[in-house]
Amino acid sequence: MVLSNRSRPMELVLVVVCLSLGLLACGSRPAPAQPAAPQPPQPQAPMAPQAQPAPPQQPQAQPAWPQQAAPAAIHLVGIWEAQTPTEYGVVFSQMILQPNGSYSYQVVLGDLMTWETGFYEVGPSYIHFSLQNYGPTTYKGTELSRPMSWTVFYTVVDENTMVWEDAVLGNRWTVHRRR
Repeated sequence: MVLSNRSRPMELVLVVVCLSLGLLACGSRPAPAQPAAPQPPQPQAPMAPQAQPAPPQQPQAQPAWPQQAAPAAIHLVGIWEAQTPTEYGVVFSQMILQPNGSYSYQVVLGDLMTWETGFYEVGPSYIHFSLQNYGPTTYKGTELSRPMSWTVFYTVVDENTMVWEDAVLGNRWTVHRRR
């Protein structure tokens, strides 16, 4: 596909927005199932002796996303940075996770810098982000928008390195704690 020079800025905007969102997972995952509230014991009828052994149990359905071993303990609060090469140049990103559950995130590619703020929740091997504000809302005359929430799955490499994955877009990248 050949694009004119006039459509090149639009293409760049779309790539930057997709990359910045892709770096931190564009889609949200279903929330993990919450355990049912404990129920009071129910009276049971006396059991008759069984003449036949119980049928074998069916295997439980596997979740749609890949399972990981329990994550290594890591303190997520801090400044996490990544540099991701693309065909348009290197995308620089910085995620700041605050102890109060708020975050700020910015992505830079060329002359475009995007930012967002909101709140995050941590689960086993994932971080779910809920967007509160973002900018810019336009770039070179094009409206920009963001999903209101997204999730990344993480694998701990060491106390200062994680691999983040956007299972929706299939992107993986490494983030490093800034010292």
